[in-house]
Amino acid sequence: MMIIGCDFHPSWQQISWLDAETGETGERKLVHASGDAKRFYEQLAAPVLIGMEATGNSQWFIELVEDLGALVKKVVFCEIMRRPRSGIGT
Repeated sequence: MMIIGCDFHPSWQQISWLDAETGETGERKLVHASGDAKRFYEQLAAPVLIGMEATGNSQWFIELVEDLGALVKKVVFCEIMRRPRSGIGT
């Protein structure tokens, strides 16, 4: 399984990934207008898990990768900040 963390911006995204089978990791900037993002995600073999912050202008991207078979987990930053602390490190 490929696990990808996506820092999504309107015109580009910064990604980091881990291939859980091989241990390979990497980082890359993908520019939307040039087609970098579409080409990158099209070449991935399933299963793929993408984690990203939920933003209003990312719906086109979510639909693209879900159509390619990826599972997308969206995180709302303000929800993370409101979660109770575990007490570890406090």
